[in-house]
Amino acid sequence: MRSFAAESGELPIRVMVTVAAAFDGACPHLQPDMRCGAYDARPNVCRIYPAEVNPFIELMPAHKACPPEAWAADRPSFLKGGRIVDSITADLIQNSREAAVRDVPVKERLCGNAGFRTASLANEGFVTYTLPPRAMLDELRRALNPAAPATQAVPWRILSNRRTTIDTLNSVGAHSEMHTALLPTEGYIPLFEAN
Repeated sequence: MRSFAAESGELPIRVMVTVAAAFDGACPHLQPDMRCGAYDARPNVCRIYPAEVNPFIELMPAHKACPPEAWAADRPSFLKGGRIVDSITADLIQNSREAAVRDVPVKERLCGNAGFRTASLANEGFVTYTLPPRAMLDELRRALNPAAPATQAVPWRILSNRRTTIDTLNSVGAHSEMHTALLPTEGYIPLFEAN
């Protein structure tokens, strides 16, 4: 399981965490000739792209930022019968899925240590946390230490930009608020129009 158990008010929930870097513009490793300056050490997310790690998301070339010639008929097939043809990419995807399960305790410690206590509902939006890079590295190092003292469980709050979702969550005892109730390090990326 890629999530950990928590509570939002009286409601038991599961929290799934994705750790990702953010930067403005193109990748900082992209060289002027469009080659990757960190090719040999690039992260798995770059090695896997344009494939999908999530088995429930269909690979759709129109949703990818690849140049059109990457999908040309004279290029090697990437998919056959809905499956990744390249065994290296398929192995990287499987390893990524396994790592996501193994990393759950680390992500739970990260949230506890860093005070991350706000989430969104799956398929409704994403809550983001932005820390200065050095602070985030320090928090990750601390979370990687399984001997570090555990933080006390604190209830989570759930954000949404949809009033009907907030009302429904509150009716079952959850602690939920509109997406405008953000803390300074938080952001909200909605997947639907606000209502």
